[in-house]
Amino acid sequence: MELKNELHDYQALVLICAEEKLIEHGKPSLSETSLISGIVSRLKKKDKKDKRHTNKVNFKKEHFNKLTQHDLWKEKIIQLADGSYILSSMLKTSTSNINTNCYQWSNTDYYQALDFTLQILKEMDEFEFESLVSKVLAKSFKNYKFEATKKTGDGGIDVIGIREDIKNPEKIELVFVQAKKFNKKEKVDISDAYKFITASRIKIKNEYQGKVSKFEGVFITTGCIGSSFEKLLVDGSESGFNFYGWDGERFAGKMIKHGMGVKYSIDSKFWSENNRNMNK
Repeated sequence: MELKNELHDYQALVLICAEEKLIEHGKPSLSETSLISGIVSRLKKKDKKDKRHTNKVNFKKEHFNKLTQHDLWKEKIIQLADGSYILSSMLKTSTSNINTNCYQWSNTDYYQALDFTLQILKEMDEFEFESLVSKVLAKSFKNYKFEATKKTGDGGIDVIGIREDIKNPEKIELVFVQAKKFNKKEKVDISDAYKFITASRIKIKNEYQGKVSKFEGVFITTGCIGSSFEKLLVDGSESGFNFYGWDGERFAGKMIKHGMGVKYSIDSKFWSENNRNMNK
């Protein structure tokens, strides 16, 4: 069994019982007392003679509390601020059915919040992702107006941001963004950097020639950006015209920084509104 390679046999069994109880419960979360009772009940059915789970108080102190600190437990089961527990896999589906606006994290840290955000991003379709990118960029670039381009024929430019150059009102400051979403943690192909730089230069020449005082080209992906890809973007830059990339972790980090979707909590209202707007 895969779990046994990372946990002791008894710990693996406890984790399996916990997952079974949470699945059986069916509701968004389960109190710690109820979860422990469910685990112990299942353990007794599997082995009545094992003294490790004959007493709930001792079981919690000697086994349950230690297991909840294990990385594999934290990956599969989240403890909320009210002390209750929920399966990580149920977080996204449950957010559309709950009455409160958010689930608060308690025993999770920044990197788990980062992983959760990346998981949600990778499950979006590409156009939902592009719409979300516009919102995150609006928080990161002050006074820019961002809009996703048309769903087809965007020439590799998915989002465009514009603001007036205060020092020179006849000019604009421009941001082009390509948003590339992967379902898994994939590395972006270097050819995408060439295409992005080329598409950006052509679009500026055809539509903004002589109007741009400052330009930034941002390649955003849920995947990974290699050093060769980054170097190509830097090499494609020149005075007043800069290209750079945000990989999945950096983009998710921007969301957390601006309190979008995760504020060391799972903001169900944010995700449901984003998806609802895309379905209009």
